[in-house]
Amino acid sequence: MKALMYTALLAVAACSAGNGSGDKIADTPIPTPIVAEHASELKLIRATTAYSDWSVIRTYPIHVHELGRDVLFVVGDIGGLRDPLDRASLLQFWGLEGDELINMTDRMNPSHLRAEIPRDVQIADFTGDGLDDIFINNHGTEHTDPFTGEQNQLLVQTLTGGFENWTDSLPQITDFGHGSSFGDLDSDGDLDIFVNNLGDDDRNVSYILENNGTGVFTQSSTVQSDQFVKLTHPDYEWLPEAGTFSQVIDMDADGDEDIFCGSISGSWKPADGLDPFSLWYENRDGKFVGRHTEQLRFPYTSNHVWKFEKFDFDRDGDWDLIQSGHNRWTGELYIQMYENLRGGEWQNVSSTVFPNQGEIPSIGVFTLQIIDFDQDGDEDIAVRGSFGVVNLVNNGAVFSVERRQIFPRGKYLDLNADGLLDEIYYNEDDRHFYARING
Repeated sequence: MKALMYTALLAVAACSAGNGSGDKIADTPIPTPIVAEHASELKLIRATTAYSDWSVIRTYPIHVHELGRDVLFVVGDIGGLRDPLDRASLLQFWGLEGDELINMTDRMNPSHLRAEIPRDVQIADFTGDGLDDIFINNHGTEHTDPFTGEQNQLLVQTLTGGFENWTDSLPQITDFGHGSSFGDLDSDGDLDIFVNNLGDDDRNVSYILENNGTGVFTQSSTVQSDQFVKLTHPDYEWLPEAGTFSQVIDMDADGDEDIFCGSISGSWKPADGLDPFSLWYENRDGKFVGRHTEQLRFPYTSNHVWKFEKFDFDRDGDWDLIQSGHNRWTGELYIQMYENLRGGEWQNVSSTVFPNQGEIPSIGVFTLQIIDFDQDGDEDIAVRGSFGVVNLVNNGAVFSVERRQIFPRGKYLDLNADGLLDEIYYNEDDRHFYARING
């Protein structure tokens, strides 16, 4: 494993849990959290200004063509029950300029576009010009009943720097969004978007946004249209038509993009209390046929599944799935790996590839970043929570614990365009971002 070598910009004690595949994540000691008064001792690059918006945030690395390097895109989430007068959050950008970490929002978001409780963000080239754009799946407030929902948003990157507001190129729909994913669903060579919707005042259901190739989208079909064939099951009185946090993925390796909707619960559960199965829509020449598999069941009771990510962990050319979730009663956090056996068959290989069968310490609500952070050619998994980080190093499809440190709310990215991965993270105590530069 190639070790990360950092410059004098970082001086912090790291905790390593060893390199064997049998290392237990849960047994790794937790170091003292970073707090504001320690910042000068750590010799980190501290942002020149504080983050002025809501402290509950989500962060996304994005490459900016005009700068030639990565910046951090930040969305705020104030919680659904806050008063509507307080809810809109400025979409912000943070990056490195010389030796300073600065707020680049005025340059990147000149119209000062805001979002109302963003639930999910997709970064991809939606206009076909080779530049990364930003689709924001919004949730809207839960302060009123019924929920009012909110318009999704699209930011398009320009060649001269910054992002333009292209929200008018989306259908003007108020969604109660709970996730989104993208892929070429109509096989025409551009990226379409599947929007998960749990309904709002308009009772909108999940649907496909079809791209005309230039970033102009139309709502081509919903899960209640004839293009979708709803799944039925003799043991269930009803089944939901879509789960949350979908993935557009070729589930059966037939060359067509399918829609995977995650674990779902109907009106009945088996005796073990687990979610009964996972729902997916098989793409049959543009018609999406509801199917299910129990091979993707989350293997823990009383669970809440957060998200699925596609990840070719074994480098065999097809997408596997990594699933994150938690036990509502015990607070235990888990990630699970499912190997794609092709033809719609899957196998849970978590006990083989993860230490401690994928159990994660209580680090708060966490996100997964799949990235080659040790830069050895294999993609690894950074598990970042509110209170800490667990890095799982890919040692040829078997993962070991590399380190666990208190760098919450952050991401790996190349801040200075030197080809090495740096880190930028948010300190909730002093509301500043910090950069950790990889030398």
